[in-house]
Amino acid sequence: MAEPGNLKILREAVLELAGRGIRSERKGERMRSVTLDVDSAPIEVHGHQPKAEWNGHYAARIYHPLITSIAETGDMLDARLRPGNVGTADGALDVILDVVDRARKSFCDVAMVRVDAGFPSAALLAGLEVRGIDYVSRLPANRVLNRLAEPHMVRPVGRRPAKPRMWLRELRYQAETWDKPRRVILVVKEREGDLLLDRFFLVTSLPWTRKLRHEVLAHYPVFVSIIFLGARF
Repeated sequence: MAEPGNLKILREAVLELAGRGIRSERKGERMRSVTLDVDSAPIEVHGHQPKAEWNGHYAARIYHPLITSIAETGDMLDARLRPGNVGTADGALDVILDVVDRARKSFCDVAMVRVDAGFPSAALLAGLEVRGIDYVSRLPANRVLNRLAEPHMVRPVGRRPAKPRMWLRELRYQAETWDKPRRVILVVKEREGDLLLDRFFLVTSLPWTRKLRHEVLAHYPVFVSIIFLGARF
């Protein structure tokens, strides 16, 4: 079963089973569109199984699989087992674009892809744009983004309310590897009991004429890494 040819058939079967379930619930009709969530899921292991490696970020010996699922239904469309020491985006470009193309062919159009900060490479964003698929992704902070954010990292004058506040700001940003500037939304947050403001960045293909800042933020889910503590494989 671990032969490359067999793994390919198993991956195709996972997506096809999800497609059959979706079509059966709709009397054979395709869904109009779906949103795909892509995330890595560090799984802690205990032993020296093949591909189980130490990952300094998670401070554990893990597998680091890449999982793609449908946001609206929870159906898993693809899962790729990866060594525990690979980066979040390792192999993600081929996986995401492959799943997008197969999902479109099988049961629905893909309206959006949502990924976390480790994924938005220039090739992935361009590949989604060529296919006409929108995306929302978190961006890792860097020197340029921090400089753009700095003027907005100031609290309004006056007494701080009991409930933490949030501010959204529009930015235009072009990474060195990107072929063009893209829309970036700066999310500035108060944290209870913290004197300093927190922040993170979202990059999106959604224009402001279609989705306002708070609507884009609403499209970005909270990615929670799944770690099975004490799991044995």
